[in-house]
Amino acid sequence: MGAHAEKQPGPTRVLDLLGILAAVVCLIHCLALPVVMTFLPTLIHHHTHDDFTHVILAGWVLLFCLTAIVPGFVKHGYRRILLLMVIGLSAVLAATFHSQVGLAESVEIPLITMGNLLIISAHLYNRRLLKAVS
Repeated sequence: MGAHAEKQPGPTRVLDLLGILAAVVCLIHCLALPVVMTFLPTLIHHHTHDDFTHVILAGWVLLFCLTAIVPGFVKHGYRRILLLMVIGLSAVLAATFHSQVGLAESVEIPLITMGNLLIISAHLYNRRLLKAVS
């Protein structure tokens, strides 16, 4: 049982994978939507500028940061991962709520891209460090 138990990924490592998935989905959604809207103008008419999808995606990204990276940090103590997470989350949240915080819409895609890439990096580093300490 001991050898088999060691090969099982811990809950934090699984949450890191889900966090990576959430960040990738968020990134793809934000990068692909303008392209889709350009090629399918009829969608523009049906598309309300409802930011609900963005808020939900940002919420998932935030949730997995808090449930994977933070507990991972408690185990490995590597502060740079927290820094990547905080900067990445700040960018994702600023992009998501750009109009509420006084930022131009033109910063949304660069911020969401940078933020999600930093969060993905933080999850990958977190996984690597958790594997090393287990």
